[in-house]
Amino acid sequence: MQAGDSPLRQASRFALSIALLLLAAPVSARGFELVADALVPGFGSFYTGHYGAGTAIGVGRIGTAYLSYYQSQRAREYQSAEKAARIAELYFGPGYRFKNPYGSGYYSAAEYGRMAGKRKFYANIGIVVHVGIAIASGLLTSGWLDEAEATPVFPDPRTREQPVTFGMKFTF
Repeated sequence: MQAGDSPLRQASRFALSIALLLLAAPVSARGFELVADALVPGFGSFYTGHYGAGTAIGVGRIGTAYLSYYQSQRAREYQSAEKAARIAELYFGPGYRFKNPYGSGYYSAAEYGRMAGKRKFYANIGIVVHVGIAIASGLLTSGWLDEAEATPVFPDPRTREQPVTFGMKFTF
């Protein structure tokens, strides 16, 4: 990995390498569902018939990935503004405030640095939440697959859900 890569790019490269390793290894049918759930947001929930959970997981994972990307881009913008403000402080002297090119207001170089740090923090929190949702999705999918394996394919013939009518129908 390169030194200047963003945390989001490093995480995506790591996830891609893990996904390729998992796809190269022979997996069982259950392993396929778990790998597909890790790669496609909400796949395991939809596969097991829990559509509401699948929608929530999919929206959560896609939303946190987008918000992490957005915040990392904003951090890069504020780092650029901080660098420009520091260069201007060298030329004009300390104590000046500079127009925010990405919003409103005037800020010093140190304030741009704090804003960039906040955006990095928000991006990292988004990545942590994204990974947490992915782990929870995997655990839920695993539990639902366990339930599906525990239920019999054919009902027990000794228990009857319908009353015994001996072929006669009574209508009133």
